[in-house]
Amino acid sequence: MADESERELYRLHREGQNRYTYFLLAGAATAIGFWLTQTRELALNPTQIPLGLAVLAWSASFFCGCKQLQYISSTLYNNAELLKIEAGRHPISGRHPEAIQIGSQVLRKILEDDSNTCGKFGAWQFRFLIYGSLLYITWHVFEMWARTV
Repeated sequence: MADESERELYRLHREGQNRYTYFLLAGAATAIGFWLTQTRELALNPTQIPLGLAVLAWSASFFCGCKQLQYISSTLYNNAELLKIEAGRHPISGRHPEAIQIGSQVLRKILEDDSNTCGKFGAWQFRFLIYGSLLYITWHVFEMWARTV
């Protein structure tokens, strides 16, 4: 019973993380699309530097989100392989205790590294989205100021 509850909790947590990642990806993609519609008729101007930086930040956010999803997929696969090794069902390690121990240690290290990298990409995905938004607001204020001068 506890094992089933743990699995369900893990599944719900994983789904929530995926929804959050996709939400941020959609936000970055929408911001880039909005930028395209806002600048279609504009000539290049030095006040648009923050806008260009905002687009770079949104693009970096999108990239980080995609990389995070790649690491999540890799982590899930490696977790499945770890379970096979530890159960003695992996074709490479079989039921050999030494091979199981080595395979388990190696995969656990890979999982830890991938998890850390995945977390970093997730944090930067959010940061770049926020930086882009702040730069967009800065651009908007510059544009308003340029029209009043």
